[in-house]
Amino acid sequence: MGLQRGVEGSQAQHQEVKRFYGLVKELNPQLEQEAQRQVAQQRVRQAGQQHSRSGGIGM
Repeated sequence: MGLQRGVEGSQAQHQEVKRFYGLVKELNPQLEQEAQRQVAQQRVRQAGQQHSRSGGIGM
């Protein structure tokens, strides 16, 4: 059937499903915080760009 598994010379190792999902659960709050931080930074940049295009407040 021509099927192949894995990659020769790969350093990947099998993890138990329980361990994998434990790591996902542990990292998820950290990733969520980072995503929120990046969104906030992007909004600040966009607001700054809009502000500079409009000539600023009171000008």
